Amino acid sequence: MASGIQIKDSAGNITYDSSSVGYNLLGVYEAPQNSSATFTGIPIMGQRIVVRQMWGADNTDKVYAHTFVLSGTTLTVTAPSSSFTQATTFQVFGR
Repeated sequence: MASGIQIKDSAGNITYDSSSVGYNLLGVYEAPQNSSATFTGIPIMGQRIVVRQMWGADNTDKVYAHTFVLSGTTLTVTAPSSSFTQATTFQVFGR
């Protein structure tokens, strides 16, 4: 195993191996409405994906979700509008 974690029972059998699961949740981050944010300390793994979910949308016809860049251990999220960007939750997964 190049990186990750293995958990073994008392008999030495592997009961969990992070390299063989689909993805592990690395963190959940919430970007506030109409604001940009930077989140640090995100673990580096061989593969990472970011899931973005906008929430709290009001009843207007014009709303935006944050854009994002994951680079190294930092997730930078940007509000494309200072008036119409809704709060957004980001989940980072890795394996």
